[in-house]
Amino acid sequence: MSAQYAIVAFPELDRAEQIASVRRRFDPMAGVLEAHITVVFPFADRVSENEITAHLHQGVARFPSFDITLSEISIDSVEAGGYIMLGVGSGADRLAELHGRLYSGILVSHLSSVHAYQPHVTVGRVASPRALANATEAVHRELTRPISGRVTELSLFRLDGVGTGTVVARSSLERISMRDRHAAGG
Repeated sequence: MSAQYAIVAFPELDRAEQIASVRRRFDPMAGVLEAHITVVFPFADRVSENEITAHLHQGVARFPSFDITLSEISIDSVEAGGYIMLGVGSGADRLAELHGRLYSGILVSHLSSVHAYQPHVTVGRVASPRALANATEAVHRELTRPISGRVTELSLFRLDGVGTGTVVARSSLERISMRDRHAAGG
């Protein structure tokens, strides 16, 4: 069987430790990878890791780093997975653009035709309705929003097994000067 991969952003967040604390309590993936925004969802393919890495580098070429805010809390029902997520407010359009760039070429067959892309950071996954309600209340209380951050690179993450994984490649977004950022309206 071929390996499973995902492409994620690990944003630099102004309240990273608070988010990590909440995730340690409510997100079973907290020990596997730090707070992240999935840009390309887990997929298995016979394409080599080197080809996926080259596709990642090509997809982010000349793409500037950008600021984000995490604002709204959204919750999936227990039947839908019991996820607690912080939705991306500003910067969501930039993530959607990267999402579109990367779901092209060798990855086009992995694009879901069922789900619309909604960039977010998962902070919890809870299996029972009562636990989900308690966790959601704690997230509302403990994570004052908006939370600011910056996306400066994307990473290729290989899922090595149940509950384990490795960042196998990183691709930096273009750093722009403050003068260039103001000229571009950012």
